[in-house]
Amino acid sequence: MQKFGKEPMHSTHLEIQQQQQEKGFAIGSAALTALALLASYIEELKIGLVRIGQDVLTLGNGVVVKVQEAEIVDFMKYYEVNLMNPTVLVGIFVGSMMAFVFCGLTMNAVGRAAQNMVDEVRRQFRDMPGILDGKDYARLCQLCWLFQPRVLRKK
Repeated sequence: MQKFGKEPMHSTHLEIQQQQQEKGFAIGSAALTALALLASYIEELKIGLVRIGQDVLTLGNGVVVKVQEAEIVDFMKYYEVNLMNPTVLVGIFVGSMMAFVFCGLTMNAVGRAAQNMVDEVRRQFRDMPGILDGKDYARLCQLCWLFQPRVLRKK
């Protein structure tokens, strides 16, 4: 039970059920998207192998599979995709860290842009004695548009 002001807010059973359905839909759509991306990657891999002239895959146990008939398991055996392969393990670690890297870059960029806006507000208070009568919002908006693309590239 959450309280805002004097009256408590209650979530009804129907609202909770709707929220659970929305979460389920989001998870299901993410899984379906990942499956579609994986399937399209396998098809692109098949097309690329055929273009370079490789028509068959020779798997580790001596089994020969045509590229056009190969499935994801065949490609995993051919390229040795397992957790004992150091390249795969490093790829998993680096891939999982990329989300954190981009989040950190974005947070730093937002911090720099906010600091520039604070500096501009301080400048306006210092240089314009009657600032409380009317602020120079146009300059702040201009700063937002100017720093938006640049702050993401700076370190």
